[in-house]
Amino acid sequence: MTRDGESEPALVGPWTMGRDKKNPKTLDGPAFSTLVKTATARLKVTLDITPAEDNRSALLRAFDELDAALAQVSAAPNFIFTGSQRGRWPPEF
Repeated sequence: MTRDGESEPALVGPWTMGRDKKNPKTLDGPAFSTLVKTATARLKVTLDITPAEDNRSALLRAFDELDAALAQVSAAPNFIFTGSQRGRWPPEF
């Protein structure tokens, strides 16, 4: 599977041939879920806090393995990123 506008595949998996051995078997919902579950991707998430006296702010950012920015969202300066929030984007504030 390739992301829109990307030349390299984002997810690679086996492709099963159909009964006629000529055409590939279609990827149904459960097969797609299994394929996505087996994919691994490491993300780096940073929380940058600006400790201004009158206008404190924070920025939560996610980066891929090549340090390319994937997403960012404003956060409260007292936000704490816990392990229970992994897998959700944006995290609940």
